[in-house]
Amino acid sequence: MKRYLVKREDLHHNIRLILEKAAGKTVWGVIKGDGYGLGVVNMARELAGQGIDHFAVTDVAEVRALRDSGFTGPVLMMSATAEADTLRQLLELEAIVTVSSRSDAAAIAALGWEKPVQAHVKIDTGMGRYGFLPGDLEALEALYRDYPGITFAGIYTHFYNSSEPEPTKAQFAAFTRVVEGLKERGIDPGMVHCCNSSAFLKYPEMHCDAVRVGSGLLGRVTVGCNTGLKVIGQCQATVEELRTLPAGHTVGYGAGWKARRQTRTAVIPIGYHNGFAVDRGFDLWRLSDCVRGVARYVKAFLQKKALYVSINGKNCRVLGHVGMVNLVADVTDCDCAVGDVAEVNINPLVLKAVPVVFE
Repeated sequence: MKRYLVKREDLHHNIRLILEKAAGKTVWGVIKGDGYGLGVVNMARELAGQGIDHFAVTDVAEVRALRDSGFTGPVLMMSATAEADTLRQLLELEAIVTVSSRSDAAAIAALGWEKPVQAHVKIDTGMGRYGFLPGDLEALEALYRDYPGITFAGIYTHFYNSSEPEPTKAQFAAFTRVVEGLKERGIDPGMVHCCNSSAFLKYPEMHCDAVRVGSGLLGRVTVGCNTGLKVIGQCQATVEELRTLPAGHTVGYGAGWKARRQTRTAVIPIGYHNGFAVDRGFDLWRLSDCVRGVARYVKAFLQKKALYVSINGKNCRVLGHVGMVNLVADVTDCDCAVGDVAEVNINPLVLKAVPVVFE
């Protein structure tokens, strides 16, 4: 047996806490990445059941899945596009599209859509993907004037490092200047929103008309303070085999671990193919990034860090390199048997080939 267990009680706790902190502001439940790996429809059902009925996604397939499952409320497509076929699908599904350039608006107008088209305007305050620059007020004014067939019902931006106060405050100030500049020109920007999960938790003064919460729903957000949120999702798998290895025996590819004594081990059917011990973030190699990477590994070596799984309430060290579809854990000091459940920490965003179960 292997499954990814989501405890509804914990998820509902997070949703209630988020709604409380939002203090009446609209909460967009961000369920991109197939509901952060937990299923876009599964997550939408849990959110709707607790009072969140505004959803934000980044893929047409996610919009379609929501509509096919009976969700008729607002769905914001946060990925902008000028590609005609994609836009046509989004409009057929009555999604709220993101307009991040004049080209996007022109592409929508070219479709000659007879029904009302709802859109939110994206402002690029530093993320560098999608959006009008804060200094493009004249272009923005022209956008609202030249495309009367599009109802611009909202405006938003996305903070690139909301864990750091100074850049976040600078981005918020730039975004606010855009919003105020439009109002001074007699333009109603509609629903104003800028906070992702981290900013939502750290800067209540930036909540504006609405907030967008995704990773916060799962309690998997680092803000440097106690949020009261619970971490959602735990991978579980049964012990498949127990073995006793003699001193000197090795484990894993490259003989990454050698037994110093007779060691009892458990084989568990979870590996890197399933998302265990898969690291993200190694995609930029500036000198500063490389130095931080080296420092990270040196610190881990000095602190003798290791991977662990939990079996019957006891932490058991993972031995050697993690395999593609299994791992080996030291259970010399753990009372366990074949069929006992091991708990393995995996971020659902990288989860693969493991069924997700809500209970």
